[in-house]
Amino acid sequence: MKWRRNLVNIRRAETIFWRWGHMSPETAKFITDISPFGTALATVVGAVWIALTYFRGQKDAAIARLFESRKPFLELQLKLYTETAQIAGRLVVANVDNEEFKQALYRFWQLYWSELAVVEDQQVERAMEKVGFALKTMQRTDEPHKVLEDAVLELAHALRDGIVNEWGAHIGTKI
Repeated sequence: MKWRRNLVNIRRAETIFWRWGHMSPETAKFITDISPFGTALATVVGAVWIALTYFRGQKDAAIARLFESRKPFLELQLKLYTETAQIAGRLVVANVDNEEFKQALYRFWQLYWSELAVVEDQQVERAMEKVGFALKTMQRTDEPHKVLEDAVLELAHALRDGIVNEWGAHIGTKI
């Protein structure tokens, strides 16, 4: 039964292609013979495309979920990094005998020993240690402000790099 159906299909294809004058009956028979394979190939390619699209979508969704789960931490880190940069800037520009310097110094040590330690990366940690060392040295001796300025600048760069690394922002680059 199946062979009769195939024979009828071959004759139809031969008639159609022969009438158009574009193909010989042998070419029409060849196309009719391989057409099931073309259909199967198209089905397989379509299935692979659907699977790849699905898995790519799942990966993108997982990345979005990961970012959303880290968002509270990242927001706290950004807030504390910003405050640390402001406090460090006050330490550099304020007069050592001024009340503003003393308040900034007090807040710096609060951040150093508690809040910032929870969210800082290693680069910020090392930079904070350098600022702390510069402050202690400056208080014990009459060390010039230059050591503190250099340490605070290094801290500012470490804070910036930490934000870039965590948020994926590329500060100072053209998109």
